[in-house]
Amino acid sequence: MCSTAIISGCISKESENTTVTTVNDIDDHTITKVYVWKGLSGESFNVDDKDAIEGLIEYLDKYILEEADLEYMVGGSHYDMVFYSDSTKISIVSIVRSDLMYIDGTYYEVNNDLINITEIGELIDSSIDVTETDDDNLDAESTSNSKAESLSMDISGEMEALTFEDLTSRSDVVLIGKVKEILPARWNTPDGERPDKPVEELDIGIDDMIYTDIVIQVEQYLKNSSGTGEFTVRVEGGTVGNDSIWVEDNPSFEPGEKVLLYLRGDISPFSVTGGFQGKFTITEDGSAIRLYEKPINLSELTSMIND
Repeated sequence: MCSTAIISGCISKESENTTVTTVNDIDDHTITKVYVWKGLSGESFNVDDKDAIEGLIEYLDKYILEEADLEYMVGGSHYDMVFYSDSTKISIVSIVRSDLMYIDGTYYEVNNDLINITEIGELIDSSIDVTETDDDNLDAESTSNSKAESLSMDISGEMEALTFEDLTSRSDVVLIGKVKEILPARWNTPDGERPDKPVEELDIGIDDMIYTDIVIQVEQYLKNSSGTGEFTVRVEGGTVGNDSIWVEDNPSFEPGEKVLLYLRGDISPFSVTGGFQGKFTITEDGSAIRLYEKPINLSELTSMIND
């Protein structure tokens, strides 16, 4: 069953639980590269070091999973990892929560131990090749004190699952556009820096928050028009210096990505209606894709908006 106190906007389905090994299929191939996307910061990079790849697979291999009775859930993931053998894509593994993975289109619950998100993050970060100079070492030493006060927080909660009709009716603007630029994340302070108070006194999500602005170049309005060809979408979360906030239900964006967006607001910056539910990626073959769901034909989606 769907635990709505933890999972946001999930829909259950009847299925027989099946115990599997996390990366069993990956073990049968020679993995030469792992593409990693970090949901917390939006960073992405390739891991191609043999020892690092083997360590990552060994870490994932220790978890025993059971197929979960989830069809889809609204929200992002901590880490998305695409495993390649040369140029062939072998498997996609997403760490959704400490007790939930999404592997090649299916959700699995961890039934032998919880995933240590911090530990797997350190394992992934240690695989990144960084050429250190003397200046780098000096910088690391000078910032060590500030890192001790760094903030890393995940925000999750319930979210109402919206139909396509709900998304349209609750949105002030619906459009198709392209991600022109992702601006550096900022705190909601005049200078964009962390509020001048200790970490334990921060009121995250109420008075204190990190946000990220995304500049969208409009190609087509499907509902209403803001009268401009370019505007800003604001999502909560991001990384400022050593501080990171990850919001489960928010959409993620990539530069150059073509998107269909359901938006709320009178003026820029707009917010995405229904969080993760209000953003679709448009592919070259005319499909509209929302994470963890089957693609829908773009013309079919736009016809529902115009009806």
